Amino acid sequence: MRKREVFGALRGVPDRALRRWLQAPGSLSARLAARCERFEVQLLRQAKTRPWPHERDALALRDAALGREVLLCCDGEPLVLARSLVAARATRADLLFGTRGAQRSALEFARFAPASREARWARQAWHKATGSEWAARSVWARRSVFTLRGVPLSVMECFAPPITHLR
Repeated sequence: MRKREVFGALRGVPDRALRRWLQAPGSLSARLAARCERFEVQLLRQAKTRPWPHERDALALRDAALGREVLLCCDGEPLVLARSLVAARATRADLLFGTRGAQRSALEFARFAPASREARWARQAWHKATGSEWAARSVWARRSVFTLRGVPLSVMECFAPPITHLR
């Protein structure tokens, strides 16, 4: 049986503004912060977690990982739901002191179908954090893997529909 590829090239984005956000180079947090008065990262969850198959593949993991889920907000409006994972064997020092010279992979993209594990996770996490529903059937996301002192860190960013209104 052939393995299902979750992330890949960017195809079929219905909105030009969303496409620009998905393809934006560099730090998404810095890009958002430059477009609002008050930028904030709201921690939703940080704990040992079981990686999804595509995360396990991207990080070459066998065991649990340290997971972190956050909302990126501009002027109080949540715009991005992000999930990052690092091998559970990595220490905080590996991440904190290894940021200089970090390598970043190319961006990969996904449109998660409504019934997918990832879209269900995004809708549930979004609702729990904001009290509102995810305003679209599918979930558009991008992913990249950073390597810090030999430790891979996967970052997946899910873009909420209101981001298309932010210029």
